Amino acid sequence: MLRFRSLASGSSGNATLIEAHDGLHPTRVLIDCGLGLRQLQAALAADGLSPTDLDGVFITHEHGDHIGCVAMLAARYRVPIWTSAGTAQSLKLPHDADAPVHHVGDGQVFAIRGLEFRPFTVPHDAREPLQLCCTDGNRAWGLMTDVGHVTAHALSNLAGVHALVLESNHDRTCWRGRPTPTFSSAAWPVSTDT
Repeated sequence: MLRFRSLASGSSGNATLIEAHDGLHPTRVLIDCGLGLRQLQAALAADGLSPTDLDGVFITHEHGDHIGCVAMLAARYRVPIWTSAGTAQSLKLPHDADAPVHHVGDGQVFAIRGLEFRPFTVPHDAREPLQLCCTDGNRAWGLMTDVGHVTAHALSNLAGVHALVLESNHDRTCWRGRPTPTFSSAAWPVSTDT
């Protein structure tokens, strides 16, 4: 059984828990870790869990609302991290971290216990952002957050998922007066009228 829960979503923090059960042993992976450690502990506790129940963390990109306490989580609880090489350079993990950091890239399938993940690239203002699909062998789940625009590559990677988590924000005042790429200006024209 594959299930997921958003622990936090938005510019103040992003974290999604995905869980698979193979009958006896659950696999739990945190996608992004954009909370403070106490907030994360409280969010996990609401499901009767603690950071020690996590089998890994996948970080989509290096922005603060996605990395939050990941360095502290890895160091204190020895939770392994999966992310792109570009994102890993920005994480500022201590060199003596007991938890390994695994570099993955576009289309590079990897497994964390009972879950198989397939990351894919997306346009975003980060070093090497990735989003992902995962499966427990029966069901497939996809995640798309902080995407500049939807590409054919992203759509092809998400084809066939049984559930999709989308996180998007649009704030006209945020765009007002800022230079924007042509595709953004065309998609979300910003009026100076209020």
